[in-house]
Amino acid sequence: MDLNRLAIRARIRSPMEAVDLGVVMTRQWWRLTFLSWFIPSFTLWLLLTPIFYSHSWVVALVVWWLKPLWDCGPLYIASRALFGETVTLGQVLRQLPSLYRKDWLPALTIRRFSLTRSFDLPLTQLEGLSGSARSARQMILHRKHSGAATWLSIVAIHIESFILFALYMFLYLMIPEQADIDYSALLIESSNFFSVFENLAAYIPMALVGPFYVVSGFSLYIARRMDLEAWDIEIRFRHLAEQFQRRATPVVSALMPMLFAAFVALSALTYSPGAVYADESIQSPNSSAEFSFSTDLPAKSESLAKTQSEVAKQRIIAILAGEEFHTVKVEKGWRLKSLEDQIEDDELPLWLIVLVEFFEKFGKLFGAGGALGDLSFSFLEVILWCGLAALVIYVVVRYRGNIKSLAVQFRLPEKQELPPKVLFGLDVTRESLPEDVPAEVRKLWEADQHRAAISLLYRALLAQLIHNYECSFSDSDTEDECIQQVRKLQQPALSDYAAELTDCWQSLAYGHRLPAVARVQNLCVRWREHFDFEK
Repeated sequence: MDLNRLAIRARIRSPMEAVDLGVVMTRQWWRLTFLSWFIPSFTLWLLLTPIFYSHSWVVALVVWWLKPLWDCGPLYIASRALFGETVTLGQVLRQLPSLYRKDWLPALTIRRFSLTRSFDLPLTQLEGLSGSARSARQMILHRKHSGAATWLSIVAIHIESFILFALYMFLYLMIPEQADIDYSALLIESSNFFSVFENLAAYIPMALVGPFYVVSGFSLYIARRMDLEAWDIEIRFRHLAEQFQRRATPVVSALMPMLFAAFVALSALTYSPGAVYADESIQSPNSSAEFSFSTDLPAKSESLAKTQSEVAKQRIIAILAGEEFHTVKVEKGWRLKSLEDQIEDDELPLWLIVLVEFFEKFGKLFGAGGALGDLSFSFLEVILWCGLAALVIYVVVRYRGNIKSLAVQFRLPEKQELPPKVLFGLDVTRESLPEDVPAEVRKLWEADQHRAAISLLYRALLAQLIHNYECSFSDSDTEDECIQQVRKLQQPALSDYAAELTDCWQSLAYGHRLPAVARVQNLCVRWREHFDFEK
């Protein structure tokens, strides 16, 4: 897989963008993808039609059930063409038997009704995965784009249904009205010939939609691979490496002998026969004594490690015994007592006792425990709720002015949009403009700085329109959109001047056409007619 030969732009795409790209790729490679799906499936259709002539529904069922096999051809073509590999129809047809044999039994049984079939097919056909490896890889891919793959299958099913309905409607419209035909009986008790037509009508939508469905699912798979493996970053790094290599090769070739000579000289200087050794028991090679390596180094290191461990343990114990780990915190303060505490500690308040006694007397008066008592308490509840509602209405009406002013105070201030500081790469702030714009423009023009002169005049125009005429330009506006906003000011002279200056700027900036001197002088003179000399 050579990413440098990728036929599409490597970037992160949304699922809908990936599906749309798959449709475009299918249209680009339509002939091969359609024939790779059509030839094997239609061949089987032709072989089965005479065999099951009296039971023709079997033909449509078998061809439909084997759709996962027919999808292998378009996927093979798209995977090769995406990386710049040219394939022919003969090569594809010769590869079809080997493609059909790859994991065909699960594809036609447990995975036959999977709504993400087109999204998962590259795992088997391109990556060659099966079993647990395929399941693990599929789980990673399904974290994103699986919903789009499901909707792709649903939409493809509906499109096939629409095409099938359109074929039947076309047949219905082609039959004259004078032919008295009972269509319900024709569909229920159809002849063998009409059954063949039904199978053909069912086959045509599958053959038309199949390549689009497969390549769109493959495009979703490629988009997910780009998201996981960052193909866009890798391609960019490769381009940068190639550019650096092309630039650095002559320099490296020139400096290589010098670097080698410096390395040899540095090696000779750093080598010393009388080098100092870390262990004093190892003597210099120039001495007459023989080499004697110290054998007690492991013991020393082991004892040192034990000593450090004991010291660290003692420090930990000392820290844990400190005041920081034995702090007792006492909090004091006032709090409201709960109703249960109040009932347990003190007597009930007097007003509550009086209220309860009143209700007891009120209930006895109307027969407590009877229908009149229940009615009295319900009536009292209604009165209390009506009184509360009347109180709320009175407060809102009486103090509506105060409530309105309070609401205005707490209203969030509206976010004021600041005017842009840069438009089309030009600084349009007042501080960046000179005191006398036309004079500075003439000075730059005479100094053969033509682009700087027109640029100064044009950004001064934008600054005046933003700050003096309150034109609401945004960073995404084009020059023509700015002119349309100026025309909304209903000042024909100003609109004509802005349109002419914009045309002059575009001709110079994009077309590299130098305006006439008289035209520039005219623009400077007319500037003084429309704007002040202030910034």
